[in-house]
Amino acid sequence: MGVQKGNAGPRAPIELFLEKAHPAEASALMGYLQYDGDGAEGYRYRNKVTRSLIVVDGNGSLVSCDKNALHTIAIYKSIFPKRKYRRKEQQA
Repeated sequence: MGVQKGNAGPRAPIELFLEKAHPAEASALMGYLQYDGDGAEGYRYRNKVTRSLIVVDGNGSLVSCDKNALHTIAIYKSIFPKRKYRRKEQQA
């Protein structure tokens, strides 16, 4: 397993996967995914919001993907439009 080198320098396997599978949303999704280590199965990335896991191999091919691993706040707002996304106000 390794990091691919493209025209822009070394690239993470998750970037390669997102550019192939979700080119329009790739940059937005990258902001939600955090590297969570690697192992025999591939490179693990965890969604910061949903805590779901996605695993890709060194070539950017999908190994496994939890149900909400590629969700963003924008997706949740489209699924639950009437939900309020703000902090709870502290009661005095």
